[in-house]
Amino acid sequence: PDPHTRRKFRTTLRMYSHLHARPVPRATHRTVIHGRRVHPMGSQFRMISASNPSRGDQSPLIPLESPHNILFPATESKETSVLNFDDPTTAFQSKSNQELLRAWLVFKLCSFRPLVQHSEGLLALSRKIFGNTFTNWTVKKTFFAHFCAGESGDEIQPVLQKLRKYGIGGILDYAAENDVAPDKESKWDAQAPATPATTSSIPLAPNPAMSNHEVQVATQTEKRSEHRKDVISAHVYSYSGEEECDKNANIFLNCIEAVAPNPDSFAAIKITALGKPSLLERISVVLLAVRKLFGDFAHDGQVTFPQFSSKLEKLGVKLNDEEKKKLFERFDSDRKGTIDYINWTQTLQLQDLTTRALFTKERYDVESLARSGGLPLLDEVDTQLFDNMVKRVEKVAAAAAKAKVRLMIDAEQTYLQPAIDNFSLDLQRKYNKEFPSIFTTYQCYLTWSKQHLLNDLERSRREGWMFAGKLVRGAYMVLERKKAEEEKYTSPIWPKIEDTHKNYNECIELVMKEIHRSNLLIASHNQQSVETSIAYMNKNQIPRDRVFFGQLLGMADHLSFTLGQNGYGVFKYIPYGPVDEVMPYLIRRAQENTAMMKGADHEREMLGQEIKKRIFNFGR
Repeated sequence: PDPHTRRKFRTTLRMYSHLHARPVPRATHRTVIHGRRVHPMGSQFRMISASNPSRGDQSPLIPLESPHNILFPATESKETSVLNFDDPTTAFQSKSNQELLRAWLVFKLCSFRPLVQHSEGLLALSRKIFGNTFTNWTVKKTFFAHFCAGESGDEIQPVLQKLRKYGIGGILDYAAENDVAPDKESKWDAQAPATPATTSSIPLAPNPAMSNHEVQVATQTEKRSEHRKDVISAHVYSYSGEEECDKNANIFLNCIEAVAPNPDSFAAIKITALGKPSLLERISVVLLAVRKLFGDFAHDGQVTFPQFSSKLEKLGVKLNDEEKKKLFERFDSDRKGTIDYINWTQTLQLQDLTTRALFTKERYDVESLARSGGLPLLDEVDTQLFDNMVKRVEKVAAAAAKAKVRLMIDAEQTYLQPAIDNFSLDLQRKYNKEFPSIFTTYQCYLTWSKQHLLNDLERSRREGWMFAGKLVRGAYMVLERKKAEEEKYTSPIWPKIEDTHKNYNECIELVMKEIHRSNLLIASHNQQSVETSIAYMNKNQIPRDRVFFGQLLGMADHLSFTLGQNGYGVFKYIPYGPVDEVMPYLIRRAQENTAMMKGADHEREMLGQEIKKRIFNFGR
């Protein structure tokens, strides 16, 4: 037979051998639907080490419990040869010749930085000269066709079916976005005290200096329109009222219901879709004040009873000696005679820092500390908005847990993240006891991300719930660095990309060491990180139903299709929606490719190799 026929025969034989030589994991048959306008790939704050707060990111992982109670069956994972992620035939076997040429063209256009930087203006100019119909048709046939699955639910089905054929699950993402004006400054914004609200220098050790950023950020609320312009790889929600938040919650519920029949399903949400962003910012102010108060109480990362009693008196908390001892014992949940940072944040909860008509009798002592004047409180209006947000988040999380759907809570900007982390942690405590339903997102370009991860692993061990995390590099680098420069504080982003890569890989290994009680989603387009993860899984016989991989539709196909064809759990985030409404998403995809040209160049080279191969074979 001719070379083309021989190649098709070899490909068919390889697929047949793979499918019938061993069982295909359930992960290869998953379809997941994602909520609308949700960031497809996913900021954490630096937390104190339970063992030594002054050591920061250098603190070792506290040993976790032995794997005596494994959630999933310990499926055997035999060591295999290194996967070849550089084979164009495997990477692009699902693409037609026309799709190959389109993909190469899209990546080539993304390599022209001026074109991408001025894309919004060029689109506006095209609409003015050629009209909306021609402009939308051009975009639909190029960028839209490459990065999106279609305009409606019916149009995306062929894309999902094609991905399933190659062992890849789908996370559907309704990518249409609104761009309404930010909500007006509230009374709280105008009267907020100058307390810390970000995480660049959280005061965990005794008497640390506060950064200018932490002092100023309490009044830097709701600059969403200005900040969103530098976010290139995340959906941004705008607040237009509580009714809109209710609608978003219903969309998430519909998504969970749709994916529930599929085994090992995933869904994802953004907390900013379910409440007022400026409220999340003010909640972050309150939570970081709680962390600062621990620094005021603690010495060498621990609080003894004499220190505790003395500080309560200085704060003006009116409790007798018996009530003080009872309050200390409430914080000292593991009865070791001292309070560490995890004890502190586990006991002093956000609910204690709201403004309500009556004290809760069973938490009177904690609320007395909260209302001593040493901490800011949410006012009555914000308390009501907070309660509304809690109801929405709880409703979505409960539906996911009941359906055994893994729910990923995406990370956002650092000035919102403490509040988002608080929601995620509360949900994990409630719903991750028997099944890893709630996933926290860790942005590893942040210098404190590894310490945050260590603390959450320790929390899950102490409190007895399953850890679940999604690791991303991060989506807000330009925004965070610009904000740090403008407000003259140290950037929370690692200074070099190599530092981010190193931190990302180290975080992967930390979770994999505790995989007997954890689930992990590695959301990455970085080949070296994926290869390192696969090698670690094979070496340590880690079950493939506990570690998952994720990439965007139209990007990193050489990773996704190679993983899928070799039986690993891999997902594509699949955006869809009307062309004109998806424009902001498409612009960010183009910008993201420009910002990551090293990886895009490699993929474009592979596309060129496959195109040449097909032309050569066709000519013969």
